Amino acid sequence: MEQDRSSPGADLHATFGEIDIYLFDQLLRGRFDRRRSVLDAGCGGGRNLPYFLRHGFDVRAIDADASAIRSVRELASSLNPALPLEQIQQGSLTALPWPDASTDAVICSAVLHFARDDQVPYLDVAATIDPQNGQVALLMLNRDLQSERELVLDWRDPTPTRVIACETLTGPDLKAFNTFEDPKKVVPQPLAPPAPGARMTFKLPARSYTVAQIATK
Repeated sequence: MEQDRSSPGADLHATFGEIDIYLFDQLLRGRFDRRRSVLDAGCGGGRNLPYFLRHGFDVRAIDADASAIRSVRELASSLNPALPLEQIQQGSLTALPWPDASTDAVICSAVLHFARDDQVPYLDVAATIDPQNGQVALLMLNRDLQSERELVLDWRDPTPTRVIACETLTGPDLKAFNTFEDPKKVVPQPLAPPAPGARMTFKLPARSYTVAQIATK
């Protein structure tokens, strides 16, 4: 007697929906194992939320599109009826209705490049922490094509004790790329980091992408 087996693709779709591959990769890496409160900033119709809703995460979501918010509320009611629907709101990413540090992780996937020029901030920053060795990776972007920008980071817990490395990619040609003939056309350059401490001010060159590795132990 043959068993009725659904296809692996159908099983995955039922669990994860239309999740972005980059977010799926972060789930596989365990980034959300201890981060149970999640904000989807620019959630659209909720393509990245089925897994979190099914598994009882404390989900918050915001989008400027009212019809998208209605869809996400319907999705939440179906997959996690206990979730308060007021945690899914129509609004702007520049005026979030929740206090600072009220969520463990923020999803903001394929959002900013759809914003108008006057809505996109010059600076963007993301960070990951390895709780075992206490090291933090900071990823910092300066979109200003003309000027250096300062990024001020206030640390609460943990507090940095040492900057292990700090490098930046910058240059006048935003379309430059490496080739076999010229493999070092685009290479990271050392960037002087601020002293470690509870407040650190990074001076990011114009049109740059900077990575800093920081120890907290």
